[in-house]
This record gives sequence, structure tokens and C-alpha cells, in this order.
Amino acid sequence: TLVYVGLNQQITKNSALNIYIGYEWTKKKIYSQILYNTKFVELGVGIYPESVLPIHPIIRLNWFFW
Repeated sequence: TLVYVGLNQQITKNSALNIYIGYEWTKKKIYSQILYNTKFVELGVGIYPESVLPIHPIIRLNWFFW
């Protein structure tokens, strides 16, 4: 089970800045993400303190078919 809380700040019509903090009950681990969203791309970093690599880059591409 994953529980998270986030903040979203709209920068322009097609972009936003998101900050998430979450906790996974089954593994008892905390994580956070900072993301910059545009219409087609999300860029950011994921911070996982208990991981071997605590900072992970995030690149997500969004396609819309309609």
C-alpha cells in the first residue's frame, strides 16, 4: 500500500511544478519526487533515501491519441 501527498504549482497554461512525498506501508520506505511537467514531457528527480542510488533522474514522455 502506497500513501503520498503532493503539491502542484501551475507555472504556465501547459506546465507545472509538482512535489510528492510518499510512504510505502508494506516495505516501510519513504520517498519523494520533484517533477517539472509540460504537455508531453515530465522531468525531475526521485529521492529514495534507503536505496543504493538515493537520487534517480526521471524522464517521462506522454502521448495523447485523441
